[in-house]
Amino acid sequence: MIVSRWSPLLVASLLLAGCGGDDAPPPADTSPAEGAPVGLLGALDAARGAAGAASQRAGQPRSADDMRNRMPETVAGLPRVDLSVASGGMEGFSMTTVQARYEGGERQRIEISMVDMGQVPGMLEAATPWLNFQFDRTTSTGFERTVRFEGFPGFESEERSGGQIRSEMTLIVDGLMVQVEGRNVELDVLRGVAGRLDLGGLRR
Repeated sequence: MIVSRWSPLLVASLLLAGCGGDDAPPPADTSPAEGAPVGLLGALDAARGAAGAASQRAGQPRSADDMRNRMPETVAGLPRVDLSVASGGMEGFSMTTVQARYEGGERQRIEISMVDMGQVPGMLEAATPWLNFQFDRTTSTGFERTVRFEGFPGFESEERSGGQIRSEMTLIVDGLMVQVEGRNVELDVLRGVAGRLDLGGLRR
């Protein structure tokens, strides 16, 4: 699995920790990865506190089958090699997560993840602080910036180092986090993958 500072599993564990109240122990490590943009340093730690004040909205998670059926068998010429679905929750907090992995030659890999917080989607937005401002950073090895894709707010990045390419696109669709990550795959390819997911059909 490609580990990203915006990994859905990291976000989910962060938010679940935030549901435990003032007495809940903090997560072992919620610091962003080294090299995170200056404006986002400490964002995940801050998000845990913001989650407690996020607005709540009634409803159940989206259908796991609907989310799973949106994962193509192939993307960008890469076959799907793994598909996982998880649903559950605790203390009135419910969540559905679907992840698919695609691999091919030349060490290429794409992962698509969808995480839906059915009853408290506002917490998901609280874990993505870039929703509240515009950000654009370019370095000698790549870039990262906030974007709008098909009308949805998002964050995208690409880094080239040692002959390797690491790319990422994260979008928020009505409380649903959609993340597409690539290794040795350019960001333009990930945009094409995201476009195949029928994001409009994921609206509540």
